[in-house]
Amino acid sequence: SIYKKIREALRDKKERMNNNEPWNVDDYKKELYLYSKTHGEYYLCDDLYYWDNDRLPKSILERLPKLDIGSRVGENSVKELFFVKIPSIKEYSLEFYTINENLQKELVDWISDRLTFIYANSVRNVHSQETRKRYSNKLKSLKIIVCSECAFKHDGNEEILKMENNEIMPLDGIYYLKSNYTSIFESKSDPQFWNSLTEVFCLNLNISREDIYRTIREILQNSIEFNKLDIDNYLSPEDWENACKEMGISETEYAFWRKIIGEENFNLKRFNLNKTDYIKEQINIELSDIYDSDTIEFSNMTSERKIKLYEKLVKHDVNSELYNL
Repeated sequence: SIYKKIREALRDKKERMNNNEPWNVDDYKKELYLYSKTHGEYYLCDDLYYWDNDRLPKSILERLPKLDIGSRVGENSVKELFFVKIPSIKEYSLEFYTINENLQKELVDWISDRLTFIYANSVRNVHSQETRKRYSNKLKSLKIIVCSECAFKHDGNEEILKMENNEIMPLDGIYYLKSNYTSIFESKSDPQFWNSLTEVFCLNLNISREDIYRTIREILQNSIEFNKLDIDNYLSPEDWENACKEMGISETEYAFWRKIIGEENFNLKRFNLNKTDYIKEQINIELSDIYDSDTIEFSNMTSERKIKLYEKLVKHDVNSELYNL
């Protein structure tokens, strides 16, 4: 069985290392046969594949013998230990696609409202500022295109391969998701749609852990209100505030402008895109000379700037007496 061969391979490698014998990888590869359940036979490790993401197009995956070792084990670790291959998407190019306009627009807003929750959960045990910054940049630059139809082809091959529903294809930094649903509401009862959407985030962040996968999936499906209540189960108020800042807006800043503009009218996505323009649009106050939100952290504004902001709000009949500037 595959598990027996795993034990034998590990024992063999350990014995070689203990005896200080040279580790000849090429010889090891020639001797290591592994089982592919999908194809029902053993393969030399060089001819075998492994992947965490089963939502890639079937037209690609069904042609490749996969190592039978379970799901979401971690592509890099499996490759390092068993010398198998990881499917290369770089060998494929986009042929054509048609955007699903209705679902695309709705999904962009839906995801935008949940990005900070996903980020906060993904980095809750990450202390490296470099890694946290990389995660936040990846999430903020994430681009998903929902397609009603999408096709691609292998380089050097004229055969056009069409994507099936709920399949995803990462090409040139963009994630193409095939779906014929016209709204989030329609997709709610389809677990495969949400599995695929979750896989996009796992691919984007290079995450294979099953517990984080499940949590991201829950965050994507849950309402904003539920996510806000659930955040207390795994994050302190300070950690949540830091996560908000690292994703572009602090909870203090968000609460302040939500009160000024109004709970019902406040749109977090549009506020994050251009804060001063959004404020001017909502309450007709020009603040670009005071509130340069791209370079000034709201909670660390100087007293001089706070006073100027207060004066402008009062001048425009905005009651700011209740808010702590």
